[in-house]
Amino acid sequence: MKIKLRITAIIALASGFLSGCGEPYREEGHRYGSAAIKAIEKYQSHSKTSQSLEKPYWNDCGKEFTCLFLYNTDDQKLVEAIVSALLSVQAEIKNPGIKLTVYTSSHGEPKVVFREITIK
Repeated sequence: MKIKLRITAIIALASGFLSGCGEPYREEGHRYGSAAIKAIEKYQSHSKTSQSLEKPYWNDCGKEFTCLFLYNTDDQKLVEAIVSALLSVQAEIKNPGIKLTVYTSSHGEPKVVFREITIK
């Protein structure tokens, strides 16, 4: 029993260290993600939509970009609101750029791309 707990603790600790590997723009990724979430919340409150959206996911996708993924929508006005928020953040931080991919499918389902936008 103690060995299982130790192995579990080691795996948890190692995965915590690994999650930060390869993410040179971690702070910037969080800023992009936060801006997208705020844009979604603001849009939903103004449009009074009941569409349930998954929280956007982000990760570093190269030396020059952070990738942001939004699932389960085909709402063009929502995408425009998110792009506006991302442009504001990108103007402040300059680097990295951001690649937004919007899927009409839910996370974990076969991916159906609605929009792909790159902001440098």
